[in-house]
Amino acid sequence: NVQLYNSDTHQMIWGNRLEGNLTGLIDIQDNLVTEVIGILQHQINTDLLSRMRKRQKVEFRAYEHFLYGMEEIKKGSVESDVIAREHFAKALEIQPDYSLAHTGMSLTYFNEWSCQLWDRWEICKNGAYEWAQKAMELDDHNYVAAMVLGKIFMFEGSYDTAEYYFRKSLLLN
Repeated sequence: NVQLYNSDTHQMIWGNRLEGNLTGLIDIQDNLVTEVIGILQHQINTDLLSRMRKRQKVEFRAYEHFLYGMEEIKKGSVESDVIAREHFAKALEIQPDYSLAHTGMSLTYFNEWSCQLWDRWEICKNGAYEWAQKAMELDDHNYVAAMVLGKIFMFEGSYDTAEYYFRKSLLLN
């Protein structure tokens, strides 16, 4: 007997009784793998569809500003971070609960904090933290915000908390 359980819900997803003898063990294993792959594919599709239905709808203009902001962040200058913030702010005006726009804001502060403006260390670190925290509150599957939080906690010497967020980010990504 073989059973496959969902570890989150503790419900059996699939079960089957396999019969045969030891000389046919390879065939039994092949059949088992084929059946398990089929049921897993069905379960994955069902889970993804369920998650997509629950996912927040994003206004196109908010998404557009998010993309423009991300392009500015890639330039890596203080000036481009300011322009990126303007785009993320516009995205948040359109849709205040847009987690990725909060993440973008966090990244602009993170860039300044970790790469550019040492004289504004606390302001930028706090900005990166607050925006990433808000992004995670809105979407606990936001792997970029989890990564930012991991780096912030690492710099603070809170290694256990940093490891938690790094592992979460890696798992989500």
